[in-house]
Amino acid sequence: MQSSKVIDRRQGGSLLELLKHAATSSSKLYFHTREFCPRSKQPESCMTYAELYDKARSKALQLASLAKSYRQNALVLLHFESIELNIIWFWASLMAGISPVISTPLPNSLEQRAKHLDHLSKLLEQPIVLATELLLSHMSGTDGLEVTAVEKLGAQSIEGIELPQEPDVPFYMLTSGSSGNAKAVELSSQQIMASIHGKHKGLDSRSDDIFLNWIGFDHVANITECHLHAMYLSVDQHHVPAADVISDPILFLNLIHAYRVTASFGPNFFLARLCETLQDSSDIPKDLDLSCLRRINSGGDANLTETAVRIDAALKPFGAPSDLIIPGFGMTETCAGSIYSTLGRAYDVNKNMEFATLGKPVEGITMRVVREDGTTADADEQGTLQVAGPIVFSRYLNNPTATADAFTADGYFNTGDKAVIDGNGCLYLSGRDKEIINIDGQKYAPHELETALEETIQGENSIVPSSTVVFSIRPQNAAREEICVIYQPRFPIDDAKSRIRIADAITQCVGIRASARPKHIIALPSSQLPKSTLGKLSRAKLRNAFLEGKYREFEDRYNKEILSERERICEEPTSNTEKLILKEVRTMSAEAFDVPVGVNASIFDLGITSIDLFILSSRLQKRLEINQKIPVGTFFTDPTIRGIAGSIDQLGVGGEYVPIVPLQKEGNKTPLFLVHPGSGDVLIFVGLSKYFNDRPIYGIRTRCLYSGDDYHKTIHLMAQCYYENIKKIQPEGPYAIAGYSLGFSVAFEIAKLLEADGSKVPFLGILDSPPHIKHLIRDQDFIDVLLNVSYFLELITEEYAMVESIPMHEKSESEALDLVLQHAPPQRLRDLSIDKPPLKKITEVTLSFGTAGRDYDPEGTVANLDVFWVHPLLWVAPNRAEWMDKHLKHWVNFCRSEPQFHELKGSHSMMLNACQLHGTAVNIRSVIRSRGL
Repeated sequence: MQSSKVIDRRQGGSLLELLKHAATSSSKLYFHTREFCPRSKQPESCMTYAELYDKARSKALQLASLAKSYRQNALVLLHFESIELNIIWFWASLMAGISPVISTPLPNSLEQRAKHLDHLSKLLEQPIVLATELLLSHMSGTDGLEVTAVEKLGAQSIEGIELPQEPDVPFYMLTSGSSGNAKAVELSSQQIMASIHGKHKGLDSRSDDIFLNWIGFDHVANITECHLHAMYLSVDQHHVPAADVISDPILFLNLIHAYRVTASFGPNFFLARLCETLQDSSDIPKDLDLSCLRRINSGGDANLTETAVRIDAALKPFGAPSDLIIPGFGMTETCAGSIYSTLGRAYDVNKNMEFATLGKPVEGITMRVVREDGTTADADEQGTLQVAGPIVFSRYLNNPTATADAFTADGYFNTGDKAVIDGNGCLYLSGRDKEIINIDGQKYAPHELETALEETIQGENSIVPSSTVVFSIRPQNAAREEICVIYQPRFPIDDAKSRIRIADAITQCVGIRASARPKHIIALPSSQLPKSTLGKLSRAKLRNAFLEGKYREFEDRYNKEILSERERICEEPTSNTEKLILKEVRTMSAEAFDVPVGVNASIFDLGITSIDLFILSSRLQKRLEINQKIPVGTFFTDPTIRGIAGSIDQLGVGGEYVPIVPLQKEGNKTPLFLVHPGSGDVLIFVGLSKYFNDRPIYGIRTRCLYSGDDYHKTIHLMAQCYYENIKKIQPEGPYAIAGYSLGFSVAFEIAKLLEADGSKVPFLGILDSPPHIKHLIRDQDFIDVLLNVSYFLELITEEYAMVESIPMHEKSESEALDLVLQHAPPQRLRDLSIDKPPLKKITEVTLSFGTAGRDYDPEGTVANLDVFWVHPLLWVAPNRAEWMDKHLKHWVNFCRSEPQFHELKGSHSMMLNACQLHGTAVNIRSVIRSRGL
């Protein structure tokens, strides 16, 4: 029988008391994925609060044992992607008497990541760090952070371990760091309990509520709005990954229907997307019943009145009540929502307000709006929002300066938001003091985007250095902020082709960093970009000039020219296959919207990533009603939409092997040819190609990966084939070639063939491989290669591969494949659309490459060599020093000049992955240019 009693915050001031109370009920925590089926109602996992308590206590004993080797009162940084693991180890930390710090998603850029982790090491004073084995490599290479895989904690001795009391400070949350380094917000028991009590009273939550959350555990809205709030009421709570809900908003509604959810959360951008999906989707269950739903809290982004009205209308046919959306205001520093509007839409509609009111403070917090001189503003007068009370935090950890700057002399916290309080005491936000860009609730620093653009887009016909400005605006009634990029071109400003090329490069770069497409990209002459005496542009002045319409003439005229040029080169689809592919690509690619896209466009120019290819393959198979899987290699033979259509139409018929595929066709500089690694595929180069807007990029793939052709028996035969095909594309030198991992051997032999015919090869890039490989791969069999391939695909960790190698050799090939797939994260398998047959194929291809490599001895020399090297694979060398001294330095014997060694951050298997790609790409590009190409 479920307990209906709500715990009174005065009965116990600790969070553990909250869990103990909930553990007396039969309520559960459910964890779902996109594979959820409304009919079977099968979550990926679930547990009662009592089971959570027991699991956490068991983990707490392990953690307490580990903590003995750290300083007294050390913190623990929790870095998990799984909400379930975060919850279990959150409570385990509290039971172990250790304050947890919830890690945020790491930056994609390796440089930014290293800076962030180094900052955390100092800020948290060398904390204990817990992660899964699969995430260990994401946090490697930072002094002061010793990361422990939770899978290995079972080996900890717990004999004689006693659990202390809950720590004085239950936990810390990290800020986004959008305006600098992340700060750690200290959240006390008193503050948290006051917050939950305030939410309970202000939102009229009930003992029969059922919560649904899809926000990550690194966000305070998950912990306090859902997890602790549901625990406070001793009711069920459901969790689903954000990526699953955002990519499939109908899943959100299906979960509400199936589990009779009463309370959830949805920022404005998601609600707008949900409205659009409901208008266009044919997948809505006919018996969808949302009558159980009482409220959807909304925050993290400005709430449009129009969106709230639209969502009410869209959900009403399914039984949802009116005034479903509860806009609110909250920050990490206020334990998420602390000001809510329960007034309904009529309040804002009658006042003709574009943005919905955020309402009034809950019990435990007060608010005021002040002028610049610190005096209290009048009703409806804009000023800066300040808050105070038991719900508001008291300090940032180890940052007295930031703490002092955040509070006024009379104890109010300065939120940094521009706001108005109307005559009824209701809050409206009107902007930010700082120039932070907020896209779908994620915050980005403009100066970091500007730096990334200038590092990525270089060359003679690109952008003038130190003349790029990024800011955001929010047009009236827009569902989200829009990113604007202003730059000064290094080419004639009326050159439409060059503006298209730079606009595409800007779109790709911003998309990588901010997961958003710039709405406005404006090329301006120097006369429109006045600089200070120090040579700096004023972002605020340029933004104001844009809002005043001073650049509208430039933007309209140039956009018309660009549109005309795009339409001129755009070819319309002529077959059903072409039409369906074009439709799916438009659906998946933000870059494909608002611009003419013809069947002669390359999908890679439209922002399709290597992961997207697997999703696109699955969608096209379904849309085209094809009975066989569409091999990912289909997209490489000719990556234009027309070329892909032709390849799909020929499936099962057989076709000519095409070794060289274009990844990026733009630019007039010397092309770069990239030779595949042992897996034989060029997927790994898709991301790298986006960093070169001034030269074509070609990937070279093996002939047996996507067909029944035999593999090349020797490295020399492979090189001869690739050499002949390179000459077809680029008959004359100079040439630029690079090979990754085992692909180095083929690249080296290609360079020798080119030089033998009198061509010059100024750039031969070796991506982290030694010249001699026979001794490294001589004894490798199917199992060894399977483990290595699976590690590169991020299905297993390097440690798992080493530990399981011996016992797995006792298994058959089929059993070994099954073991790897069972151990791999389900989400990763879904992302890659990989199962047993393709994993076996990749392993066989890689093994065939290794077979050819066993007889390979490098001979001869080349004119130039650039070796890009990182941390080695553990089974090859234990550290960088040995990797260089015993393996890499022997390249000096194969180069007629002094080979150049370029040490990069990161590891061998990750150097071309998203987290390390930026640093690798910038270095390769810089070296190619230094070679005069």
